[in-house]
Amino acid sequence: MLRDFRTGETIVDNPNVVGAGLENLLKATADWETKPRIVHASTQLVVGAGYEVKGPRHYEPYTEYGESKADSEEVLWNWPGDVEWTIIRPAVVWGPYYPGFAKSTWYYLQKRWYLVPTKNTAHKSYSYVGNLVEQFLAAARLPAELVNRKIFYGADEVFDSAIWLDAFAIALTGRPAPRLPNALLRVLAIGGDVTLKLNLPSPINSGRLFRMTESYPVPLEDTMRVLGKGPYSLEVGVAATVDWLRSAYPDRFPPV
Repeated sequence: MLRDFRTGETIVDNPNVVGAGLENLLKATADWETKPRIVHASTQLVVGAGYEVKGPRHYEPYTEYGESKADSEEVLWNWPGDVEWTIIRPAVVWGPYYPGFAKSTWYYLQKRWYLVPTKNTAHKSYSYVGNLVEQFLAAARLPAELVNRKIFYGADEVFDSAIWLDAFAIALTGRPAPRLPNALLRVLAIGGDVTLKLNLPSPINSGRLFRMTESYPVPLEDTMRVLGKGPYSLEVGVAATVDWLRSAYPDRFPPV
């Protein structure tokens, strides 16, 4: 059960309702004299890779997480109250203090286990965390006519994922990531599926190979025009991230 933090009034009886937290926030602020502006963090996963975005309320969710975010977006679209809101759908977020990549992609690049396909690498939208924060702040500060009831994708740009991988490989090891033909990677991915089930290191498996070769760009024209790209370059972001990795995990990420 969710309650209004000020009055104790019951707001949502079922805590498993998707979007309940957002509904709680909206109802809690319903009687404020000054209406808040909500910048809602969604995800690009409300539309999966390979699908063309046809409109702001077109959803083809990828994963249950993407489905939950699609449902939360609909909470805002259907909310009857007088509130300003903006939805930002972050793309591939990366940067310091992100343990997920530290345990997988960056670690495998450090060990030179991460094998990049010689062709058919994916074009993706990458979002350095510092730039994403600037885009959220812009959405909170800009005049309502520019951002109210609008959706923006949070990202820096779209480029070949091999560029991002090589940038980290060079910073971590002094060399670009190793290459291997796609056919051989498919064979290794089958073996990786087995090691993954055994909870062993799996630098390449079917899921990772799919993500490595399936392009996943997002439309950024409105983002760049209204929110801006952010001040941090790929090189600056990689350097800051590698500094953090070597400080936080000195045994896993030793200096070159």
